[in-house]
Amino acid sequence: VSGEPIPPEIESDIRDRCKGSFEFKVRVSPGLEYYALKNLGGDMAEGDILCFLDSDVYPDEGWLAHLLGSFHREDLVAVAGQPYVAPVDLMSRAFALGWTYELADHSGRMFQSRKFYANNLALRAHVFRQTRFPELEKRTRGAGTLFSRRLSALGHGVWQNRSARVDHPAPSSIRHLAIRALAHGRDIYMKEGETRSLNGLKRSQVTAAHRFTRGVSNTFRHRRRVDLKITEVPAVLGIIGLYYGLFSVGGILTHLNPNGIGSRFRL
Repeated sequence: VSGEPIPPEIESDIRDRCKGSFEFKVRVSPGLEYYALKNLGGDMAEGDILCFLDSDVYPDEGWLAHLLGSFHREDLVAVAGQPYVAPVDLMSRAFALGWTYELADHSGRMFQSRKFYANNLALRAHVFRQTRFPELEKRTRGAGTLFSRRLSALGHGVWQNRSARVDHPAPSSIRHLAIRALAHGRDIYMKEGETRSLNGLKRSQVTAAHRFTRGVSNTFRHRRRVDLKITEVPAVLGIIGLYYGLFSVGGILTHLNPNGIGSRFRL
């Protein structure tokens, strides 16, 4: 399900990969955004377990088997895989260390978690029919918290399976970085409401400072895990600082003009 036409060569590649394993259908729904697209896909899909995978992540080998295999436990209704950023160049090393995702975890552990990412998630179909993804108006991400609350109201939670991993590439350019950072600051501002609030402003600024500090700490503590040379540390810290500086600006702009910023940076 896509909000815009899929290039023919990409659709052809996906069909070739799915041949013999999945029945592949394409539905283009112009105007629909992230969570609305997920809801539409869930409504169209058939089966006892629904699996949601974003188009901008690359599953590791065995991802689907590990994710679906989690449901051998009949008490589990929703299982998320782990997104991470594969450190293949300077930008991706900076995002692996400083962005929202943890470094790839190969422990294979499973645990219940309040925080998860909807970019790779499986859940039982009958539970999806009861909860669906909350659709947002001004922000484009962050409905996971609301979704968790709906699950909790039904007596369920989301589990994570660290054997099911997907690579979420870093932004492809400085422009892409800037758009993501500004939108991220706006979405954190609007986490608890989509109107102007001092709590939203405080949350966005405190989060930017905290995550920048965490990114600096991760850079020095874990640089060897991403093959980061000591001479590359200043550049990585600069990228992390740029991202969270723009993140902070996104929160401030949202406070000044929540309607205007809410209508921009649609991801």
